[in-house]
Amino acid sequence: MNKTSLVKGIESLSGLIFLIVLWKFGFNSEGFRLATISTMITLSLLVLVAKLLKVPLTPMQSSAWFLTMTLGALSVVLKNPIYYKLKTTFLYLGVASVFLGSHVLGDRTILERLFSQKITAPKKLVRKISLCTIVYLTSTAFLNYYIATYYPTHVWSYFKYGILIGLNFVFIVFVIYSLKDYLKDFIKEQSK
Repeated sequence: MNKTSLVKGIESLSGLIFLIVLWKFGFNSEGFRLATISTMITLSLLVLVAKLLKVPLTPMQSSAWFLTMTLGALSVVLKNPIYYKLKTTFLYLGVASVFLGSHVLGDRTILERLFSQKITAPKKLVRKISLCTIVYLTSTAFLNYYIATYYPTHVWSYFKYGILIGLNFVFIVFVIYSLKDYLKDFIKEQSK
């Protein structure tokens, strides 16, 4: 196993460990708190191992660690169930706002910048996907807010870890299908 694979393996384990701890301690305040602590430890281990092995972290790994440590620390300290329920709402609205801002400020959207060197899709299509992403994130943020505030924690848990994951999967399939004609070169490049 090479160094990069080890780091990616630890990254993959963090989500699994979160779900195992949550399942063991229950979909309640204490279960979420312990699952958050376990994820903070796992992702900190990821950063430590990457530094020791001199493997550079990807921007996604660095962002995941930073967000987990900051938002996770708030969850652990506040011990308020509504806070960890609404983190998804605030995160999705924040990302949607950044995507929307990129349509107004600058000459290219965030997706255009991300895709520019990897996927050669037409600008109009990428902008359309960016707008769809804004609508999707905003809609799911408000849906999460509604379920988090009007239903008990166990119902919200089923929504977040069942329905919302399914919705995310469907949205990703929609994006991939929209880009199918432009992904061939990217897939060839990745398989080298």
